[in-house]
Amino acid sequence: MSSQDEIPGKCKDHPETTLEIFCVTCNKSTCKECTNFESCTAEHETKPILVAIAEFNKKANEVLMSAEEVKQQLEATYQALMKDKEEFDAHVQLCKAAIERRTQEIIEKVKEESQEMLMNLDNVSRQSNEIESQQIIAKSKDIRFRNN
Repeated sequence: MSSQDEIPGKCKDHPETTLEIFCVTCNKSTCKECTNFESCTAEHETKPILVAIAEFNKKANEVLMSAEEVKQQLEATYQALMKDKEEFDAHVQLCKAAIERRTQEIIEKVKEESQEMLMNLDNVSRQSNEIESQQIIAKSKDIRFRNN
């Protein structure tokens, strides 16, 4: 009989016999009729299959409960991370808006100061031209006076 033809809960060597013993050391089940059972009883830890199944089910349930707790903790952590990410993204947007506002304020201030400096330059240029004009007029008067 191949392993695919095995009947669950039945001995592979004695298909008419129900598995009754579990060898903890070998991690295998057997019936009382099997010859390898004798070596297990003398040297290995064995127990009735129903006890082994109950212990396995208990451990499996403990593992499942532990896994469920871990899953819930992971879900809570994930939700907290998503909330933190949303808050972070919102703060990034606020910072970008503040930087853009401040940039516009600085640009406007530079424009105002640039206009003021251009006006001052025009005033200086005008005053310089007036002074030059006055000097030219004074020199021309002086030249006329000398020529007369």
